[in-house]
Amino acid sequence: MPIKNETIRIRKERGEVEVRADTLNEEDRTVEVIWATEAPVKRYSYSEGYYMEVLSMETSAIRMERFENGMSLLDSHFNWSMDDRIGTIVPGSIRFEDGKGHATVKLSRKQMAEDLLQDLRDGHPFPVSVGYKIHRYEKSEGEDGELPTLKAIDWEPMELSAVPIPADAGAHSRSEDRETYECDVIRHVQEEAADAAIDNEDTNMPKPLAASQEGQDVNTPVNDPINDDGSRSEPANTPAPTNVPDSDPVEQGRNEPEVRPEDTNNGVHGERQRSADILQMGQRHNLPADMVNEAIRSGVSVGNFRQQTLNYLADIDEQTPTFSIGAQPRGGQDEVDTRRAAMQNALLHRVAPGREELTDAARQYRGLRMIDMARECLEAAGEKVRGLTPDEIAKRAFHTSTDFPILLEGTINRQLRSAYDVYPQTFRGWARQSSATDFREMHRIQVGEVGSLLPLNEDGEYESTTLGEGREKYRIGTFGRKIGITRKVLVNDDLSVFTNLPSRFGNAIARLESNVVYNLLLDNPKMSDGVPIFHGDHNNLSALALTLENIAKAKVAMLKHKGVNSEEDTLDIQPDFILLPPELEFVYHKLMGIIHPTKTDDVAPDYVRRLTPVIEPRLSKIGANAWHLAASPNQIDTIEYAYLEGNEGPYVETNYGFEVDGMQVKVRLDFGAGCIDYRGLYRNKPA
Repeated sequence: MPIKNETIRIRKERGEVEVRADTLNEEDRTVEVIWATEAPVKRYSYSEGYYMEVLSMETSAIRMERFENGMSLLDSHFNWSMDDRIGTIVPGSIRFEDGKGHATVKLSRKQMAEDLLQDLRDGHPFPVSVGYKIHRYEKSEGEDGELPTLKAIDWEPMELSAVPIPADAGAHSRSEDRETYECDVIRHVQEEAADAAIDNEDTNMPKPLAASQEGQDVNTPVNDPINDDGSRSEPANTPAPTNVPDSDPVEQGRNEPEVRPEDTNNGVHGERQRSADILQMGQRHNLPADMVNEAIRSGVSVGNFRQQTLNYLADIDEQTPTFSIGAQPRGGQDEVDTRRAAMQNALLHRVAPGREELTDAARQYRGLRMIDMARECLEAAGEKVRGLTPDEIAKRAFHTSTDFPILLEGTINRQLRSAYDVYPQTFRGWARQSSATDFREMHRIQVGEVGSLLPLNEDGEYESTTLGEGREKYRIGTFGRKIGITRKVLVNDDLSVFTNLPSRFGNAIARLESNVVYNLLLDNPKMSDGVPIFHGDHNNLSALALTLENIAKAKVAMLKHKGVNSEEDTLDIQPDFILLPPELEFVYHKLMGIIHPTKTDDVAPDYVRRLTPVIEPRLSKIGANAWHLAASPNQIDTIEYAYLEGNEGPYVETNYGFEVDGMQVKVRLDFGAGCIDYRGLYRNKPA
C-alpha cells in the first residue's frame, strides 16, 4: 500500500489524566497519575476536518526528554512565571502498563500545592490535564462512513496541570487549545486511489490547486463534484460531520452559505454574489488586494477562499515568534504573550490610530470591539462562550482565568505612561534623580566632608580621612488613586476609559512630582543646621533685580562657597541653570540679546549665555520678580528626588472584588524629594 506525505495545521492539545489518590505518599509529597492512554478521541482541524485521534503508547513514538528533565506541574496551564509551577514529575518514574502511561508527581511547598495535598489527604483527587504536541501522524481512512483515524506516531508531552475543571467532557479525555502548528501526516491510500489522485482523474479525490491557490491545504478541493442533472453529490468515503467546530477564526461563528454560479438559476446573479462575498471577506480581514482580485478572476468558490484566508492568517501568525510550554523561546515571547500583545496593539490602534501603528500580528483583531476581545480571551482559555450574552461574557472575562484583565491593564498602563512621559517637568534638568530601596529615611553626605587630598609624607603613606554621617535626610511617600472598569464599559465599547482617564491620571502624576520638588523652593524648609535653604547665613539670598550685573554678582557669591570641613578651599561652584517665573521670561530673553540689542554693550557675556533657562509657573508663588541660579547636579547636589527602586514613575495594578462590578485599576506612585546642599542654589527676591 503506497503512502502519501502531507502537512496539516492542528491545534496544541490538552487532555485529561487520572490521579490515583491511593498512591499518595505524604512524607515524600508524591502521588501517581495516569497521563495518557490509547483511547480514540474525536478531533477537528481546519486542514483535515473531523477525525479520530489515537496517541501511540509505544515508547518509540513519545518524546520523553521533558520527563527526564523534571517536567513541570502547573496551575491551570498558566506559564507566566515560576509562581505557576506547583510541582514536578519525578524523573525515572515513567512506566507503561496496559496501554497507559504512568508517572509520579511531586508537589512543591507553595500554598497552592499545600491545598492540593490536603485535598488528597481528605480523599478528594484533583483534576489534572496534560498538554501535548503532535509532530507526526499516521492516517488511515475510515470504512463504511466512519471517520478517518490519525494515530500520533511522534508526539511530545509538554506539561501537566492541576485544573478546577477536567478536560472537555464531550471529548471524554482531551480538550483543545487555540494554538495551531504544522504537523506531518503519512496517509495510507489504496493503489487505485493513489494512481487516480496522481492523474487527477477521480472526482472523488482532492484535485490540484489552481495557480491562485498556492499555500492552500492539499486536501481542499477546488470544485465540488456535480452530477449531470446539476445536483451535487457527496465525495465517496467522506463522512459528513455531525456538528461544526465551536469557533471559526475567520467567520467567528458565522455559518455563511457557499454560493457558486452553478448553484443558482441565474448564473450571473450567482457570480455577483460570489464576488461580493469574497470582497466582503477580504475587507473584513484586511487581505491583500491582489489576493482578493485573483480569487474573483479565477472563479474560486467562497468556501475555498475561506480556506485560503485561514492559511493566510496562519502565515501572518507565524511571522510573530512564539514558543510552546517548556520549549526553547524563539524571540522571547510565548503564545499567550504574543496574542495579548497583538490584541493590545489592535485596541491601542483604535484608541489612537495616528500614534499607534498596527502590527501584522494585530491585523486579525483590527476593528474588534472590547466585548469581542473578551470572547477571544475566553475561548483561548478553553471557556465555552457560544450562546452567552455580551453581559455574561463581560462577567466571565473579569472573573475567570483569562488574560483579558491583563490586556486591559496593559492598555491603560500604556496610555497613562504615554501621557505621563510627554507632560513637561522642568525640574529634571537641574535636580538629581536617585532611588530608594525602602521607605525609611535616606541620609546624604555633603560635598567637603571627605576632606581635601594631601601630599604623601616622607614614608610615602596616605593619610586617612573620615566621612561624617549625612547631615540631610528625606524619605519617599506613596500616592495613589483607583480607576473602576465595569462590565458596562465592555458592553458599551466605551473607549474613553483608555483615552481620557489614563491621560488625566498620567498628567496628574507628572504634576504631583513637580509639586513635590518645587515645594522645596516654595516652602524654603530648614536644613539640618536649623537654617532655611535660602538665608543670609547661607550666603545664597539677596534682593537683586534680574540684570546682567546682578547675575554676575550672584555667580560670584556661589563661587565663594567653602567646603563643609574647610574654611580656606572654595568649591568653585558654577551656575548652569537660571530658574524663572513666566513673568521674567521676556526680560531674560531681552538680556540675552535674543530680542535685537541696540548697542554692543547690551550683548550678554558668554558665561551668562551658557545658563540654561528654566521657565516654571510654580515659581510665581515666590514672587513675580524672583529668580534663582542652580548648579549642575554633576558638580554639587542641590535638590534630589527619588523613586522606590524598580518602580520609576507610576505603577499600575489590578484588583477584582465587590466594590466595582468588574475590575479596579490602581495607580500608585512611590516618590519623594529633599534638599541635599544649599550651596548649589541661589535666590534673588526683589522687594
